[in-house]
Amino acid sequence: MTRKKFVITPAEIKKIESLAAKGMNEEDIAWYLGITPSTLSRKKKEYEQIEQAIKLGKARGKGFVVGKLFAKIKEGNLSAIIFYLKTQCKWSEHVTVNEGDKTSFLSLTPEQQIIFIKNLSVQIRSKLLADAIKELKAERKG
Repeated sequence: MTRKKFVITPAEIKKIESLAAKGMNEEDIAWYLGITPSTLSRKKKEYEQIEQAIKLGKARGKGFVVGKLFAKIKEGNLSAIIFYLKTQCKWSEHVTVNEGDKTSFLSLTPEQQIIFIKNLSVQIRSKLLADAIKELKAERKG
């Protein structure tokens, strides 16, 4: 049985972008489209739009998730704040209470935790403000 020829159309490009935005890897995108991963790889070399759609889709997907994360951070969601600090600021659950003494956040007294979180909130607000200013400047240039 002969396989149906895979034709690159604007609709296929949009579908590829959408799938990449949802976090699908290239192998899964290929199978979803009804082609083999090697066919997708070959088509990427023939049609630059495929590679661009994958890159754009991934960027849009990340942008969506980051937007949701920052919304949670602005709401004061402690889990979102901690996630951001760990992944973007190289923060650790081990904090220095006394000089040279690394202690787990959970082992701090409630009073120490409150002080730590209040100080952290100032740092986060400063970081969010700096990021927002940087983003606005970039938009004005663009």
